[in-house]
Amino acid sequence: MLVKTSSKRCRTDNLEWLLNEIGVKDISEVQGLSVSEFIERYSQKHFSNICLDRLLEVGYVYVPEGEKLVAELPITTRLKNILLRNDVYILSDIVKYSREDIMKFRNLGEETMKELEGVCEQEGVRFISLHEIEDRMLEVKFSDRQLTKMFHLNILHSEDSLNVTDEEVECLIQLDKGMLKKIEKMQKLCENHGNK
Repeated sequence: MLVKTSSKRCRTDNLEWLLNEIGVKDISEVQGLSVSEFIERYSQKHFSNICLDRLLEVGYVYVPEGEKLVAELPITTRLKNILLRNDVYILSDIVKYSREDIMKFRNLGEETMKELEGVCEQEGVRFISLHEIEDRMLEVKFSDRQLTKMFHLNILHSEDSLNVTDEEVECLIQLDKGMLKKIEKMQKLCENHGNK
């Protein structure tokens, strides 16, 4: 496949050129990475998806055992494109998004959401909503914005508040200064629950 970049044409089947375009100087930097690790490091780079395809073809990047590439799932082209556009190359990577995040994916309507829920159920993959997280936070109430931040910090249960790092607390405080009191209240409630 030929693509035009600035004023020159380049062959996207040239792995060395693709690696250079995403900032990889030596193949050893990517060799042995899982698809998810590759996406985490390089998804923001131009041509990373084409590069990933080539690396999979030659066996430098691998799909973890028991996982399925989105491109190989029996789903509509529409859903495939939506997932790939949002850096979901392996179906289980969908869990990095909350239900609310997923529903904001461009071109994802009700029918496509039902299709996604169906394929996830069939493959044993479950994503959660912010309201499920809120229900797990004992008596402490959080806004959707706060819950979204907590989701991205992997604070999914009230007990998770007992293990938050100083860096995570700092992130939460940057979002909302009142978060510190809420986290402390939740920690106290968890400790009291544990002592009963």
